[in-house]
Amino acid sequence: MKKITTVTIAFMLVMTSISFGQLVTKVLSYNGPGNQIDKCAGIVQDNFGFVYATGTSMGTNSTKEDYATIKFGEDGDFVWAVRYDGPGHNIDNASAITIDNAGNVYVTGWSRSSSDYGSEDYCTIKYNNNGQQLWAARFDGAVSSDCYYYDYAKAITIDNAGNVYVTGESWGNDNLNGDYLTIKYNSNGVLQWSKRYNGPSSKNDFATSIGLDPSGNVYVTGASEMNNKGYDYLSVKYSPTGSQLWTARYDGPAYLDDKANELRVDGAGNLYVTGSSHGGNTKLDFATLKYNTSGAQQWVKRYTNSAVNDTDVATGLDLDVYTNVYITGYSKCQPVGTSQVLCDYVTIKYSSSNGTQMWLNGYDGGGNDKARDIKVVNKGCVNNSQNGGTLDIPCWNVFIYVTGESYSNAGNFDFLTLAYTEGGAQKWNNRFNGPQNGIDGGSSISVNPSYPMVYAGGVFASDYGIIGIKELVTLPDRPMDGYSVNYPNPFNPVTNITYTVLKESNVKITVYDLLGRTVASLVDEKKPEGLYTVTFDASELNSGVYFYRVETSQFSETKKIVLIK
Repeated sequence: MKKITTVTIAFMLVMTSISFGQLVTKVLSYNGPGNQIDKCAGIVQDNFGFVYATGTSMGTNSTKEDYATIKFGEDGDFVWAVRYDGPGHNIDNASAITIDNAGNVYVTGWSRSSSDYGSEDYCTIKYNNNGQQLWAARFDGAVSSDCYYYDYAKAITIDNAGNVYVTGESWGNDNLNGDYLTIKYNSNGVLQWSKRYNGPSSKNDFATSIGLDPSGNVYVTGASEMNNKGYDYLSVKYSPTGSQLWTARYDGPAYLDDKANELRVDGAGNLYVTGSSHGGNTKLDFATLKYNTSGAQQWVKRYTNSAVNDTDVATGLDLDVYTNVYITGYSKCQPVGTSQVLCDYVTIKYSSSNGTQMWLNGYDGGGNDKARDIKVVNKGCVNNSQNGGTLDIPCWNVFIYVTGESYSNAGNFDFLTLAYTEGGAQKWNNRFNGPQNGIDGGSSISVNPSYPMVYAGGVFASDYGIIGIKELVTLPDRPMDGYSVNYPNPFNPVTNITYTVLKESNVKITVYDLLGRTVASLVDEKKPEGLYTVTFDASELNSGVYFYRVETSQFSETKKIVLIK
């Protein structure tokens, strides 16, 4: 019997689980019908504060492992869970998730078409925001009649037209070694093209990450094996129609294993890649590279903990609004006075222009600590410090969030989530021990700048685990452009929305239902500086949850309102 447990935990200053008193944690635990191991692989948020996660969950003996995708509300309330059992009724493993602006959810991974090894296929699914499956697209990459071919989708992204792009590893016919396999589907799940990349040594190649530029070009990265030299970073750029435009290979100084884990593409089409690269005497190091739009390497930056010269692995990468580069991962260290070699979180900020290191922060949780994912959030603000405070200058506040696993004094692993400012100062840290007091850890993090909730997904011992960390924000003395409050809430049938405009701006206020459909347009015009109130009359609507969204030239936010008749 599946179990979904939602818990609200408020930590005060006297509690040691959270270092600062500003945090409230929401917990969602999912135990599938097989009552065995369930793991969350990815987590995302939509524009209305709903949170979606996907992963793998043990089903009954007849279905074995299934995809399990869950939706819950801003407050941690469970909304729905859907499962996918492939045609082989065997192992189905979800690996990645993304979402479009309409709230449609896309998941990918691999699924067996029979009970045999080698029947693993890419399997990509689209759900609407009610959890209804709109389509499922399977892809068998076998290039001969031999059934023993494996296809493992690892990453997914979408464009503004709803086209879906997936990449991963597919075993070809060259001595049963893997190739990159990148696929494009249209918004209806119809295959547009599939492209393989087989390295010059015809050995093993596997893709780990995918991204798009504003022109719809597709970028993938991962690792490509060379004869007698181990793996290299290998990045490929495809046109929107699937033509290969260039490849870029990086072989580290030791000519040994170099494996890229993550990529990002900026608005100009520059590509950033990070992962682990063998440095010889330094063993595995962080290695981060920038390529221009033509695939020419612009810079490479390596990091090793020189005091130990052991394993340093970059696991996540993200960019801020200024295209500064943020890397996280883990690094071996040796605590003072001990012979132990343990891992710490390491997070680094580089300048986009030349790769200059702007700051580096390590975090020692007391044992083995491994950061798994990073998210950078840009929040709009207004700087009124110019000309004696009379000139408003739009600006951005940049915040960095990292999650992973940390060994605790109690002898188990916990979720460990950190927040940093743009300058590298730590805002807070949150250690969370799951409900089973077992081996817990985060693998994915999601933050929406319109909401004060930071979500991390991973595992609570043998269950699918998700935590929500609420940042209790003190409003600035001078309100942000577009900031709003409404009263009463809940309401029947009228509520008043008060909002600020700090500088003349186009203002839109729209009300949506749970399905994302527009039910009212309250404001859509240019407004001069001032404080305004608009009335929303819901006399013609049914009781339920709605959302209103305020948009100005420099700010937007979405808030939940509840109509009770």
